[in-house]
Amino acid sequence: SCDEDKDTRFIILRGSGRAFCAGGDIKGSGSTNELYFDKNIRAFHETLFYMGCVMKTPVISFLNGITVGGGIGISQLTAFKIATENTTFCLPEASIGHFCDAGSSFIIPRMEGYLGVYLALTGHSFKAEDTLFAGFATHFMDSENITALEKKLSEQDSITLDIIDSIIQEFSVSMDHVASNYRFYGDTLQAIERCFKYNSVQDIIKALEREGTKFAEGCLKSINFCSPTSLQVIMNAINQGKSRSMAQCINYEYHLWCNLPFAHDYKEGVYALLEKRRPQWIPSTLDEIDSNYIQSNFFTRVRSAPFMDLSYDFTTSPYKRFHLPTFEEVVDIQKKYGLKTRKEIIDWFLNDRKGKFGVKQKVTDILDRNKIGSTWAKI
Repeated sequence: SCDEDKDTRFIILRGSGRAFCAGGDIKGSGSTNELYFDKNIRAFHETLFYMGCVMKTPVISFLNGITVGGGIGISQLTAFKIATENTTFCLPEASIGHFCDAGSSFIIPRMEGYLGVYLALTGHSFKAEDTLFAGFATHFMDSENITALEKKLSEQDSITLDIIDSIIQEFSVSMDHVASNYRFYGDTLQAIERCFKYNSVQDIIKALEREGTKFAEGCLKSINFCSPTSLQVIMNAINQGKSRSMAQCINYEYHLWCNLPFAHDYKEGVYALLEKRRPQWIPSTLDEIDSNYIQSNFFTRVRSAPFMDLSYDFTTSPYKRFHLPTFEEVVDIQKKYGLKTRKEIIDWFLNDRKGKFGVKQKVTDILDRNKIGSTWAKI
């Protein structure tokens, strides 16, 4: 393994062409060939578990292009996720009758501001810098710097996570970089938090209908296109994933893979996509979904997968410190050090994150959106 090879100090994941990873083999996985599943799906989840929970060798993902479905899950299990101007990030599974896999049931409920839930239910995309602000990337750089970064990393005699972080920061955009894509903050993020905070798809739809904005209408249109069964399965997986460990989530997703692809909607969704037509879901509405059927067929009688060793596990990502600050972190630091002003808080995080691009914007937005009852003065 990589951990046992002294010559392997770090691993780089990158795609070729226009994509980092465009997801799985849609046509192959849409078949009812059980041999395909035994050969490919088990191997994929075994690799996913090993890379996400067992392997200690640092992994760096260059999200320099389209990052879809399983590509998101794979990249989110790595220590460093580098977005570029070419990054496009989306979870379109519900629109083809599938579910969010590759560790997504662990990742999505832990994304700040319910952005993960929004992404999973609508299939909308994040582009470029928004990937960093949303918490799906740790750094943002111009794609032309990737080769130079790889060269410098390879020249190091010894490597630690902090050394990798510092080197990536050298090649990232400067603190005063002007974002070409920065949409999910302020009023938009508050609307997402208001509408996607619920534990059921029906309640989320009702909240979007109450919102009544153009943004909410776009969300409703996307959700209404999706498979009702998939929406319910995804929401159920997210709710259960909140209290589960990474290994437990991968285990549940493995068993979902052993059931859901043989249901009507996944086959219909795949062939509708290939034939460029609107899918005909069965059942066709959320009101027709039997929640007991969803629970009993997809979420019960789950045993540990044959490759799973739950002694390798975690409930909180060990790489959070390489991301932009979260609301909880801002509150904790403000209380811990008795910071009184916005400038003190922003300066603390800029120093802690070594002047990383996005820190000032993210912390400023957190303070702006939570200023009611706050003593953080604007200076």
